[in-house]
Amino acid sequence: LVRGIVMVIAVVIATRNRIAVTRVFLDSLATQRGLDRECVLRVYACDDGSTDGTAELLDVLPNVTAVHGDGSLYWGGATHLAMTRAIEDKPDYILWANDDVTLFPGAIKSMLDDSNRIPFQPCIVAGTFLSTNGEVSYGGYTRRPGWRLALERAPCGVRIDAFNGNLVLIPRDIYSKLGPNDPRLRHTIGDNEYGLRNVALGGVNISSSSIVGYCDRNARTATWEYRERFMDRLRGAFGPKGYPVKGWWRMCVTYFSGFSVVANFVAPYIRIFYRAR
Repeated sequence: LVRGIVMVIAVVIATRNRIAVTRVFLDSLATQRGLDRECVLRVYACDDGSTDGTAELLDVLPNVTAVHGDGSLYWGGATHLAMTRAIEDKPDYILWANDDVTLFPGAIKSMLDDSNRIPFQPCIVAGTFLSTNGEVSYGGYTRRPGWRLALERAPCGVRIDAFNGNLVLIPRDIYSKLGPNDPRLRHTIGDNEYGLRNVALGGVNISSSSIVGYCDRNARTATWEYRERFMDRLRGAFGPKGYPVKGWWRMCVTYFSGFSVVANFVAPYIRIFYRAR
């Protein structure tokens, strides 16, 4: 470690063509309160082929390590590249973050405190967000019993099985064991898989003890299930924002057994044949 620095948090972000949003997020890191002077936030960003100047911005900003994609990575691939680069420097924590979140000033300090709530047990902490209408939008999930992968929104401050990747604090002891996220899950459920992986290997995930910021949910009607034409639903289901076959099959084989492997695998593809309402 550099002299005077006792804790490094590697903030991992994926960016693409929203330079104003990315700039506001990076500025918000400097306003985080409650962190010790010896705590340093270092940004590891993967820009996935931006054409609006985002890549050039990241290349010149201090305390930002940038890697670049060609526009085909999506969240899973870009996060994988940035996280892999961050792991090389062995930070104390890795903090996944979406650049469209609005963080409360004490968000990161609160999640650091949460990570030490269970004595002698490092744990992943998933930040809980509100939408601007006051409803919980992103955070942690518990898994319902049964053969299906059914996830239920969890309240603040409880053990969880999976989480959204909007703001996730991962201690070194855990990322050293799990490695980076699976890039084959290019957008959908890649964040959920990381939480399930940690639990399967004996780790603990918890939701943040308090709301950490604002982030509106993406409109459900914008997803592939709501597309009117059959061929559009077909392409969406197998595309990066759907359930890519290789990544989804591996996930099913890993977390299910027997009949439930095939049942869970085919379940999302059945939705191709009817339009969601």
